[in-house]
Amino acid sequence: MVRYSQGKRDKITSYLKNWIEGQTVFKSRTEMAKYLQISSSHLNGVIAGRKRASDTLLRKIEVMTEFDRASSGEPLPISRDVRPYLDLAQELRKWFSSQTRWKTQKELAEHLGISYDMIKKYFVGTRFPTQKNRAKLYGTTGIRLLEEDRDAAGKQRVAKLSMEGGYSVEGHFEKIAEGARIIQQGVESLERHISESKEHFKRFDVGGDSGSRVTATFYALARELLAFRESDVRERGELRRRISPKDVGYVVSFLKALYDEDKFSDFIFFTKYELEGE
Repeated sequence: MVRYSQGKRDKITSYLKNWIEGQTVFKSRTEMAKYLQISSSHLNGVIAGRKRASDTLLRKIEVMTEFDRASSGEPLPISRDVRPYLDLAQELRKWFSSQTRWKTQKELAEHLGISYDMIKKYFVGTRFPTQKNRAKLYGTTGIRLLEEDRDAAGKQRVAKLSMEGGYSVEGHFEKIAEGARIIQQGVESLERHISESKEHFKRFDVGGDSGSRVTATFYALARELLAFRESDVRERGELRRRISPKDVGYVVSFLKALYDEDKFSDFIFFTKYELEGE
Protein backbone atom coordinates (compact mmCIF):
# COMPACT_ATOMS: atom_id res chain seq x y z
CA MET A 1 0.00 0.00 0.00
CA VAL A 2 1.29 3.45 -0.95
CA ARG A 3 2.03 5.72 2.01
CA TYR A 4 1.34 9.40 1.44
CA SER A 5 3.36 12.25 2.93
CA GLN A 6 1.46 15.16 4.43
CA GLY A 7 2.51 17.32 1.51
CA LYS A 8 1.12 14.85 -1.04
CA ARG A 9 -2.07 14.53 1.01
CA ASP A 10 -2.60 18.29 0.95
CA LYS A 11 -2.02 18.46 -2.81
CA ILE A 12 -4.51 15.67 -3.54
CA THR A 13 -7.27 17.06 -1.31
CA SER A 14 -6.72 20.56 -2.67
CA TYR A 15 -6.90 19.27 -6.23
CA LEU A 16 -10.08 17.31 -5.35
CA LYS A 17 -11.84 20.51 -4.25
CA ASN A 18 -11.11 22.20 -7.57
CA TRP A 19 -11.85 19.07 -9.62
CA ILE A 20 -15.31 18.65 -8.11
CA GLU A 21 -16.40 22.09 -9.27
CA GLY A 22 -15.85 21.32 -12.96
CA GLN A 23 -16.30 17.54 -13.21
CA THR A 24 -19.18 16.03 -15.17
CA VAL A 25 -18.52 12.37 -14.40
CA PHE A 26 -20.84 12.13 -11.38
CA LYS A 27 -24.32 13.57 -11.08
CA SER A 28 -23.98 14.18 -7.33
CA ARG A 29 -21.62 13.83 -4.40
CA THR A 30 -23.73 10.90 -3.22
CA GLU A 31 -22.94 9.01 -6.44
CA MET A 32 -19.27 9.96 -6.05
CA ALA A 33 -19.24 8.65 -2.47
CA LYS A 34 -20.70 5.33 -3.64
CA TYR A 35 -17.92 5.00 -6.21
CA LEU A 36 -15.32 5.70 -3.51
CA GLN A 37 -17.14 3.26 -1.17
CA ILE A 38 -17.50 5.79 1.66
CA SER A 39 -20.43 7.70 3.14
CA SER A 40 -21.47 11.10 1.77
CA SER A 41 -20.74 12.71 5.14
CA HIS A 42 -17.20 11.28 5.13
CA LEU A 43 -16.59 12.58 1.59
CA ASN A 44 -17.87 16.04 2.56
CA GLY A 45 -15.63 15.96 5.62
CA VAL A 46 -12.55 15.14 3.51
CA ILE A 47 -13.39 17.91 1.03
CA ALA A 48 -13.91 20.43 3.84
CA GLY A 49 -10.72 19.33 5.63
CA ARG A 50 -12.58 18.12 8.72
CA LYS A 51 -11.70 14.45 8.16
CA ARG A 52 -8.45 12.70 7.23
CA ALA A 53 -8.55 10.45 4.17
CA SER A 54 -6.95 7.03 4.49
CA ASP A 55 -4.17 6.04 2.10
CA THR A 56 -6.61 3.69 0.34
CA LEU A 57 -9.12 6.51 -0.16
CA LEU A 58 -6.41 8.88 -1.41
CA ARG A 59 -5.40 6.34 -4.06
CA LYS A 60 -9.01 6.07 -5.22
CA ILE A 61 -9.24 9.87 -5.42
CA GLU A 62 -6.03 9.96 -7.51
CA VAL A 63 -7.54 7.52 -9.99
CA MET A 64 -10.92 9.25 -10.04
CA THR A 65 -9.50 12.74 -10.67
CA GLU A 66 -6.50 11.68 -12.82
CA PHE A 67 -4.31 13.53 -10.34
CA ASP A 68 -1.11 11.93 -11.67
CA ARG A 69 -1.64 13.41 -15.12
CA ALA A 70 -2.51 16.81 -13.71
CA SER A 71 0.51 16.92 -11.39
CA SER A 72 2.87 15.85 -14.20
CA GLY A 73 1.85 18.86 -16.27
CA GLU A 74 0.16 16.78 -18.96
CA PRO A 75 -2.89 18.69 -20.20
CA LEU A 76 -6.17 17.01 -19.38
CA PRO A 77 -8.70 16.68 -22.24
CA ILE A 78 -11.33 18.79 -20.53
CA SER A 79 -12.91 20.02 -23.74
CA ARG A 80 -13.18 16.68 -25.50
CA ASP A 81 -16.46 14.80 -25.78
CA VAL A 82 -16.37 12.29 -22.91
CA ARG A 83 -19.96 11.12 -23.14
CA PRO A 84 -19.02 7.60 -24.42
CA TYR A 85 -16.88 7.13 -21.31
CA LEU A 86 -19.57 8.50 -19.01
CA ASP A 87 -22.25 6.34 -20.63
CA LEU A 88 -20.13 3.25 -20.10
CA ALA A 89 -19.35 4.22 -16.49
CA GLN A 90 -23.06 4.61 -15.74
CA GLU A 91 -23.87 1.25 -17.36
CA LEU A 92 -21.07 -0.47 -15.46
CA ARG A 93 -22.18 0.96 -12.10
CA LYS A 94 -25.80 0.04 -12.82
CA TRP A 95 -24.83 -3.53 -13.76
CA PHE A 96 -22.51 -3.94 -10.77
CA SER A 97 -25.25 -2.83 -8.35
CA SER A 98 -27.66 -5.40 -9.79
CA GLN A 99 -25.31 -8.42 -9.70
CA THR A 100 -24.53 -10.49 -6.60
CA ARG A 101 -21.46 -12.50 -7.60
CA TRP A 102 -18.76 -9.92 -6.76
CA LYS A 103 -18.85 -7.77 -3.63
CA THR A 104 -16.12 -5.36 -4.71
CA GLN A 105 -14.72 -3.99 -7.94
CA LYS A 106 -11.36 -5.49 -6.91
CA GLU A 107 -12.87 -8.99 -6.96
CA LEU A 108 -14.27 -8.32 -10.43
CA ALA A 109 -10.87 -7.07 -11.62
CA GLU A 110 -9.14 -10.21 -10.35
CA HIS A 111 -11.75 -12.42 -12.04
CA LEU A 112 -11.31 -10.65 -15.39
CA GLY A 113 -7.52 -10.44 -15.20
CA ILE A 114 -7.62 -6.63 -15.55
CA SER A 115 -5.70 -4.34 -13.18
CA TYR A 116 -7.79 -2.89 -10.35
CA ASP A 117 -6.67 0.67 -11.17
CA MET A 118 -7.88 0.26 -14.75
CA ILE A 119 -11.24 -1.16 -13.66
CA LYS A 120 -11.74 1.86 -11.40
CA LYS A 121 -11.05 4.17 -14.35
CA TYR A 122 -13.70 2.35 -16.41
CA PHE A 123 -16.21 2.72 -13.58
CA VAL A 124 -15.53 6.43 -13.22
CA GLY A 125 -15.56 7.11 -16.95
CA THR A 126 -11.98 8.41 -17.45
CA ARG A 127 -10.87 5.48 -19.61
CA PHE A 128 -12.46 3.30 -22.28
CA PRO A 129 -11.36 -0.38 -22.45
CA THR A 130 -8.95 -1.67 -25.05
CA GLN A 131 -10.30 -4.26 -27.50
CA LYS A 132 -8.98 -7.11 -25.32
CA ASN A 133 -10.43 -5.75 -22.09
CA ARG A 134 -13.66 -4.76 -23.83
CA ALA A 135 -14.16 -8.38 -24.86
CA LYS A 136 -13.59 -9.56 -21.29
CA LEU A 137 -16.05 -7.04 -19.86
CA TYR A 138 -18.67 -7.71 -22.52
CA GLY A 139 -18.48 -11.46 -21.91
CA THR A 140 -19.23 -10.89 -18.23
CA THR A 141 -21.58 -7.92 -18.22
CA GLY A 142 -23.30 -8.10 -21.62
CA ILE A 143 -23.30 -4.28 -21.78
CA ARG A 144 -24.03 -3.25 -25.37
CA LEU A 145 -21.58 -0.34 -25.32
CA LEU A 146 -18.79 -2.90 -25.00
CA GLU A 147 -19.90 -4.96 -28.00
CA GLU A 148 -17.60 -5.12 -31.02
CA ASP A 149 -18.61 -2.75 -33.82
CA ARG A 150 -19.96 -5.13 -36.45
CA ASP A 151 -19.87 -2.47 -39.17
CA ALA A 152 -16.17 -1.87 -38.57
CA ALA A 153 -15.60 -5.62 -38.76
CA GLY A 154 -17.32 -5.72 -42.11
CA LYS A 155 -20.50 -7.37 -40.85
CA GLN A 156 -23.94 -6.03 -41.51
CA ARG A 157 -26.04 -5.23 -38.48
CA VAL A 158 -29.29 -7.11 -37.99
CA ALA A 159 -32.03 -5.07 -39.62
CA LYS A 160 -34.52 -3.59 -37.22
CA LEU A 161 -37.94 -4.90 -38.21
CA SER A 162 -41.22 -3.94 -36.63
CA MET A 163 -42.66 -6.72 -34.55
CA GLU A 164 -45.87 -7.10 -32.61
CA GLY A 165 -45.42 -5.69 -29.15
CA GLY A 166 -43.15 -2.92 -30.43
CA TYR A 167 -39.83 -4.84 -30.40
CA SER A 168 -37.43 -5.22 -33.31
CA VAL A 169 -35.58 -8.46 -34.05
CA GLU A 170 -32.51 -6.96 -32.37
CA GLY A 171 -34.68 -5.88 -29.46
CA HIS A 172 -35.86 -9.46 -28.94
CA PHE A 173 -32.25 -10.66 -28.97
CA GLU A 174 -31.45 -8.10 -26.29
CA LYS A 175 -34.37 -9.30 -24.16
CA ILE A 176 -33.29 -12.92 -24.54
CA ALA A 177 -29.68 -12.07 -23.65
CA GLU A 178 -30.81 -10.09 -20.60
CA GLY A 179 -33.03 -12.96 -19.49
CA ALA A 180 -30.16 -15.40 -19.87
CA ARG A 181 -27.90 -13.21 -17.74
CA ILE A 182 -30.55 -12.96 -15.01
CA ILE A 183 -31.02 -16.75 -15.04
CA GLN A 184 -27.25 -17.29 -14.88
CA GLN A 185 -26.96 -14.94 -11.91
CA GLY A 186 -29.82 -16.76 -10.20
CA VAL A 187 -28.19 -20.15 -10.76
CA GLU A 188 -24.86 -18.91 -9.40
CA SER A 189 -26.59 -17.41 -6.36
CA LEU A 190 -28.50 -20.66 -5.74
CA GLU A 191 -25.31 -22.73 -6.04
CA ARG A 192 -23.58 -20.51 -3.49
CA HIS A 193 -26.57 -20.74 -1.17
CA ILE A 194 -26.62 -24.56 -1.37
CA SER A 195 -22.89 -24.74 -0.73
CA GLU A 196 -23.11 -22.36 2.23
CA SER A 197 -26.10 -24.22 3.62
CA LYS A 198 -24.26 -27.55 3.50
CA GLU A 199 -21.33 -26.02 5.36
CA HIS A 200 -23.72 -24.39 7.82
CA PHE A 201 -25.40 -27.70 8.71
CA LYS A 202 -22.03 -29.42 9.05
CA ARG A 203 -21.11 -26.90 11.73
CA PHE A 204 -24.32 -27.60 13.61
CA ASP A 205 -23.99 -31.38 13.50
CA VAL A 206 -22.71 -31.43 17.09
CA GLY A 207 -25.36 -33.41 18.90
CA GLY A 208 -27.75 -32.18 21.57
CA ASP A 209 -25.23 -30.18 23.63
CA SER A 210 -26.53 -26.59 23.69
CA GLY A 211 -23.07 -25.26 24.58
CA SER A 212 -21.65 -26.89 21.45
CA ARG A 213 -24.42 -25.44 19.31
CA VAL A 214 -23.85 -21.94 20.70
CA THR A 215 -20.10 -22.32 20.09
CA ALA A 216 -20.70 -23.38 16.48
CA THR A 217 -23.15 -20.51 15.97
CA PHE A 218 -20.78 -17.95 17.50
CA TYR A 219 -17.83 -18.87 15.28
CA ALA A 220 -20.05 -19.10 12.21
CA LEU A 221 -21.17 -15.52 12.95
CA ALA A 222 -17.58 -14.45 13.63
CA ARG A 223 -16.46 -15.76 10.24
CA GLU A 224 -19.29 -13.93 8.49
CA LEU A 225 -18.44 -10.68 10.31
CA LEU A 226 -14.78 -10.96 9.33
CA ALA A 227 -15.80 -11.42 5.70
CA PHE A 228 -18.22 -8.48 6.04
CA ARG A 229 -15.28 -6.13 6.63
CA GLU A 230 -14.97 -5.95 2.83
CA SER A 231 -18.57 -4.69 2.49
CA ASP A 232 -19.45 -1.35 0.91
CA VAL A 233 -21.65 1.47 2.21
CA ARG A 234 -24.79 0.08 0.56
CA GLU A 235 -24.34 -3.38 2.09
CA ARG A 236 -23.70 -1.98 5.57
CA GLY A 237 -26.77 0.22 5.31
CA GLU A 238 -28.88 -2.77 4.28
CA LEU A 239 -27.59 -4.79 7.25
CA ARG A 240 -28.43 -1.95 9.66
CA ARG A 241 -31.92 -1.86 8.17
CA ARG A 242 -32.46 -5.59 8.68
CA ILE A 243 -31.06 -5.98 12.23
CA SER A 244 -32.61 -4.16 15.18
CA PRO A 245 -30.03 -2.10 17.15
CA LYS A 246 -31.85 -3.12 20.36
CA ASP A 247 -31.36 -6.79 19.49
CA VAL A 248 -27.66 -6.15 18.90
CA GLY A 249 -27.39 -4.40 22.26
CA TYR A 250 -29.10 -7.26 24.07
CA VAL A 251 -26.88 -9.94 22.50
CA VAL A 252 -23.72 -7.96 23.26
CA SER A 253 -24.81 -7.47 26.88
CA PHE A 254 -25.63 -11.19 27.14
CA LEU A 255 -22.15 -12.19 25.94
CA LYS A 256 -20.43 -9.73 28.27
CA ALA A 257 -22.38 -11.00 31.29
CA LEU A 258 -21.58 -14.60 30.35
CA TYR A 259 -18.02 -14.28 31.65
CA ASP A 260 -19.07 -13.42 35.21
CA GLU A 261 -21.45 -15.96 36.77
CA ASP A 262 -22.89 -13.51 39.32
CA LYS A 263 -23.49 -10.85 36.67
CA PHE A 264 -24.97 -13.45 34.34
CA SER A 265 -27.41 -14.67 36.99
CA ASP A 266 -28.53 -11.08 37.65
CA PHE A 267 -28.77 -10.40 33.93
CA ILE A 268 -31.03 -13.40 33.34
CA PHE A 269 -33.17 -12.65 36.40
CA PHE A 270 -33.70 -8.92 35.82
CA THR A 271 -33.66 -8.75 32.03
CA LYS A 272 -36.78 -9.84 30.19
CA TYR A 273 -36.48 -9.14 26.49
CA GLU A 274 -38.17 -10.29 23.30
CA LEU A 275 -36.20 -9.95 20.08
CA GLU A 276 -37.64 -7.35 17.70
CA GLY A 277 -36.26 -8.94 14.53
CA GLU A 278 -38.11 -12.23 14.80
